[in-house]
Amino acid sequence: MQKIGIYSGTFDPLHEGHLAFALAALEQCELEKVIFIPESSPRGKQNVSPFVMRLKQLTEYLRAYPRLDVHSLKSTRFTVHDTLPELQQQFPQATFTFLVGSDVALGLKDWPDIQLLLKTNTFAIGMRSDQTDEEIERSLEQLNKIYDLTIEATIIHTDKANLASSNLK
Repeated sequence: MQKIGIYSGTFDPLHEGHLAFALAALEQCELEKVIFIPESSPRGKQNVSPFVMRLKQLTEYLRAYPRLDVHSLKSTRFTVHDTLPELQQQFPQATFTFLVGSDVALGLKDWPDIQLLLKTNTFAIGMRSDQTDEEIERSLEQLNKIYDLTIEATIIHTDKANLASSNLK
């Protein structure tokens, strides 16, 4: 089975923090590749650059990295219910590790259908400088209790944890 990292986000713009996290996840999670999936209509974000422009930027930037790829989904709704089956259909021989920032990891409990994602996939959690490993571990333990699971997650620290797209625009 192929081990693929799935990294979805706005990527507006893509920056060194995204890249450092993806490269660290490749190694620490022993992934064959990481696929960046830009969200066409990110929830809760305003003044986002057009999707086509972000997709082009990602494609050009990541061309230099053979184990990093860009992929777009047919579904414009980024929900577990819509996205996971599409990924499973496109990559039937793969296991997935979802790359999320620590800010996103703390909110996983609020995602509709999150148990579907938690049951069969692993996570790589990129730490931001304003969150601690202990906060993430407590949040994951809550999810374990709620859904009677044992979530596999790798906490990843990089020296680019302070970068944010919102600060670069």
